[in-house]
Amino acid sequence: MIRPAGAVVRPPTATASALVSLSLHRLPSGPTRSRYEREFIAELYGLSPAQQLRHALGVLAASGALNHAVRDHSPSILETTMSILHPAKPWGCRLGIRHHWELQSTEDGNRFLACTRCAKEHPGQSGSNYPMLGG
Repeated sequence: MIRPAGAVVRPPTATASALVSLSLHRLPSGPTRSRYEREFIAELYGLSPAQQLRHALGVLAASGALNHAVRDHSPSILETTMSILHPAKPWGCRLGIRHHWELQSTEDGNRFLACTRCAKEHPGQSGSNYPMLGG
């Protein structure tokens, strides 16, 4: 980052630095904690003392969530369920402007067209009168 000429770079105040260090004591000791501490203290540079204090209090308020995120590497049941039950539907299919139709068949041999991306069946076609498969 290039500083404008005459710009004052304010180092972190002792209070803000101590608050950030205190906030991160919940994290496991070692390289993870020291990395986050260096990152959060680096964010204090250039801020006014009031902004530094406000930022350090924000780090303190979010320290519980950060601790949980650092220690827990497995996705929650809700996250897993959401990804299984609600896969992302392509925008072309959502807007009804672009489906990828493919001829498919049922177990009893009936044939039908369905979109390979969203599984929607082609409306109004039955028997052997299939539309052109161009898009």
